[in-house]
Order: sequence, then C-alpha cells, then structure tokens
Amino acid sequence: MIKTKIRCAHGAWDLGEFCSICGTTGVDPDPVEGTPAPDPVNHPDHYKVGGIETIDFIEAKLSPEEFAGFCRGNMLKYIARAGHKDDAGQDMRKALWYGERWLRARDARS
Repeated sequence: MIKTKIRCAHGAWDLGEFCSICGTTGVDPDPVEGTPAPDPVNHPDHYKVGGIETIDFIEAKLSPEEFAGFCRGNMLKYIARAGHKDDAGQDMRKALWYGERWLRARDARS
C-alpha cells in the first residue's frame, strides 16, 4: 500500500512530521475513503463540524490571556478526571495537548 501524504488543519506537516501548532504527526489516510483516521485527542471529529475546529474558533475570539486561561482550565479538568470518564491515558494526552496550547498562548502574551 502506498502511503499518501496529508496535512493537519494548519498545513504544517506531512506524513510522520510533527506539527508545532497542534502537536500532531501525519496520519495515513484510509486507503479506500482517503480520509484521515480518527484522532480523538488532537482533532476530534465532533469538534470539526462547520468547517473550523472549535479550538481555533475559540482562540480567534479570545485575547491571548483569555485563551491561556481557557487552555489551563481544560488542562486541569483532564488531569482531575483522568481515569474517571474516559481512558486515563487519553485524558492525560488531552491534558498535555492543552498544556502545549497554554504555553504557546502564554508565550504570545510576552
């Protein structure tokens, strides 16, 4: 099977390369449908309805300081609930994902 190169929503990576914006690496699309495999941590399907990821919309509407607080709160939420709702590993990956976004938003303020 030939692996097709695809990009994340930010156009920042090809297959196997790291996106510094969303913290993902390229995924191999489904060979029949040509769509990326589901990614419940970095790009959940239910957050892409309407043509823009919810996190990108929220970031566009908030100041960098407000967005940093939003990310920090979500990071704490996923740490606190780890293992109580979803898989603990998935919750911790989500916490780390929000932690990376928080750091970028915090650095944007300085």
